Amino acid sequence: MLAVVASLLLAGAPTAEIPAAERRTLPVVIVAPGKSMAMTSRTDLIRRLDEVAKAQTQLVVAPLPDAPSCLEDASVSRFRCLTLLARADERKGAISELLVVSVVPSADHDRMFAVLIDTKIASELIDRSTNASTIDSQIRRHAIVARAEPLEINSPSDVGRFVEALFTGDFRAALERAGHLSSLGTIALEVPKANFEVRLDGRALPGVTRPPVTHITEVAAGGRHLRLLHPEYELVETTLEVRANEIASWRPQLVPRRAVDRVANHVVRWGGVGVAAVGLGIGAYTALSTPQADWYCFGEADEGGCAALNTTLRPVGGTGAPHDAMLPNEGLPWASVALGLTALGVTAAVLNFVLAEDERFPWLEILVGIGAGAVGFGAPLAVQAL
Repeated sequence: MLAVVASLLLAGAPTAEIPAAERRTLPVVIVAPGKSMAMTSRTDLIRRLDEVAKAQTQLVVAPLPDAPSCLEDASVSRFRCLTLLARADERKGAISELLVVSVVPSADHDRMFAVLIDTKIASELIDRSTNASTIDSQIRRHAIVARAEPLEINSPSDVGRFVEALFTGDFRAALERAGHLSSLGTIALEVPKANFEVRLDGRALPGVTRPPVTHITEVAAGGRHLRLLHPEYELVETTLEVRANEIASWRPQLVPRRAVDRVANHVVRWGGVGVAAVGLGIGAYTALSTPQADWYCFGEADEGGCAALNTTLRPVGGTGAPHDAMLPNEGLPWASVALGLTALGVTAAVLNFVLAEDERFPWLEILVGIGAGAVGFGAPLAVQAL
């Protein structure tokens, strides 16, 4: 009983959509003499077709490019011309089926009917045919995979009824047989707030949720892992079983984030950036203000100078044998400070950007950052000691 009530509530609730994959396109051609229709228009008809197709089949309906050229030239085979245009359609995601809607307008009503053509079959017929006059009849006989009975349109509501009927029954069955609907389902998220980021199987989806219901469409059937992220709530995740042509619902249990965790993450993230900037500034100042160094050789130098990879740095005017490995003593303490601050800041900030999407308290970033800073601070001293 509760499941039935929940389904009714979901059906009546306003929804937003987030596509899990790029929608495929069903090309459409509107065949109508003249430009005026009694109960609708070309633009309105295409809009209605698109809305119902998205809801019923998760396809996008879009006009076939250059179709008017086929309809205006009476000397060409209409179906042959449309098929060749559909075969040349290079739009990403366009399917091989072509929807042809014919409208016969009159003074006070329209008469509509439609067919769904498999352009792959039509193309094979065209390629095999040697008689151009029989191509249209062959396409009608073999390549039309669904057709709608003519309907007299006396009101705008009749237009909606006609369009709804196109994507049910024979038309839907034909699209299922072609493999466009059989493996996809939908996930309905019930969330009380907007702007939850959605990740499906580890991939961030375009768009964010909208209350009270958001549909994730074009989801492959099977076990799907979902994660929801929001600045005000802790990360929540689940695994849902998605079935083809069905809606799987999820109402996540949301836990508000602790204010101290949110503040700590901001401090570590942007404080790390600031500390790294200070470290880089100190390093740049030290490099510019330290006395210039000379290059010396280990042991005895050849007449042509030092051998490659056989050099060491020693300050001008410094003491010690040429083979002593020395750094500029005047800049050494500041070099350690610069390297330590930079390592601490960069490590803490980068780790927080990568790991803290759930906004837990950033203990790991703090500890690893301190460790990296200590290594950075000690590295110049260790080099000098060697």
